[in-house]
Amino acid sequence: MSGERRLMSSQTDDVSAKLRKKSGGGATAKSVLRDGAIVLAVTALLFGLFEFGIRLIAPQNVNTTFISGNSLGLRDDLLGHLNRPNSHTVVRAPEYEVEYKVSAQGFRDEATYSPVAAPGVTRVLLLGDSFAFGTGTDYEGIWPVVLERNLRAQGHQVEVIKAGVPAFDTRSEVLFLEHLMERYSPDIAILTFLPNDLFTNRPIAPSKDAAPSTGEEDLRKTGVVTTGDKKSDLHSLTLVKRLLMMSDRLYVSLYLMTQRREIFAFPPTDTLTRQIDLTKDLFLRAQDLCRSEGCELMVLSLPQQFQLFADGIDGIDPAYIDRTFAEMAEERGIQWIALLPILAEAYRLQGQDLYFRYDGHLNPAGNAVVGATLANAVGDWLSVHEAAHQP
Repeated sequence: MSGERRLMSSQTDDVSAKLRKKSGGGATAKSVLRDGAIVLAVTALLFGLFEFGIRLIAPQNVNTTFISGNSLGLRDDLLGHLNRPNSHTVVRAPEYEVEYKVSAQGFRDEATYSPVAAPGVTRVLLLGDSFAFGTGTDYEGIWPVVLERNLRAQGHQVEVIKAGVPAFDTRSEVLFLEHLMERYSPDIAILTFLPNDLFTNRPIAPSKDAAPSTGEEDLRKTGVVTTGDKKSDLHSLTLVKRLLMMSDRLYVSLYLMTQRREIFAFPPTDTLTRQIDLTKDLFLRAQDLCRSEGCELMVLSLPQQFQLFADGIDGIDPAYIDRTFAEMAEERGIQWIALLPILAEAYRLQGQDLYFRYDGHLNPAGNAVVGATLANAVGDWLSVHEAAHQP
């Protein structure tokens, strides 16, 4: 009997031990879940406080105030949109605070232009996108104004019609040139080209088919901010991206992760080759118009910020597009003014940013370099032209 009691006691102890073990395992799992929930809650709280602090102390969003006019952009049946005449907009962004005033003629310009320039005055019609409009920089510092100021300092009597419209591409500029040529009779027409124009350029049909309609939300933002895929609703994420992009190496790495890499990939893709050929046709159309009107055509080629840092990367040729178009321009007698080597050298020597790192547009220092360089090129042409027409 005592043996049986010992056996039963042993079995009871085993069952109790198993129950305790099972109970302990459940407690451990609950403890892990509880601790995990606490960690997640604390992390979320800290992130929320961090996000709130950034929004309070250093907001990373773009705040747009329309002081006059419903928006900076106005719908246009042919071009999709134009600058809204008499509009006044103030923009506060992480990298700048700027105001945009558009004249009654639809230009970011302080002058009013008659159909014909005054005797002895050379009229320059400058067309382009947000880089020509001067996104991010006050009026006196944008390169079209610097260009005009420097030309006058050289002794040339000029006026520069500043017809930059944000979000334009080469196609839009050529159509706008055709629209403005008869209205203002320029002596020189300057088209502003950036490599990203190749993404959106398309042929001009004989009927001048309308550009794609601009959505209302996009229209309200036209010319204000074009950060594209860099935009985020989280201020903390935007700040982290901005900090990462302060490094040239990280900037290049982030850029190469986007679709825009295709623009500079070498050898070029079939799609890029087709877009280059299409864009050449647009330039030749502009040249035919200028020749028929006795107007000199120049093309200012502005690089994207990425191109300043991208030299020496396998499979990437930041100068390929410029070389390709420069060959065509030389054959056809078009002045192709490439700013990539100038801006890259200026950045290398000065170590000073020439673009807003996150926004991507030229900053005041970059505008100063572009305006001075273009003034030298246009000034050389004016000197020859003026000497040829002296009595």
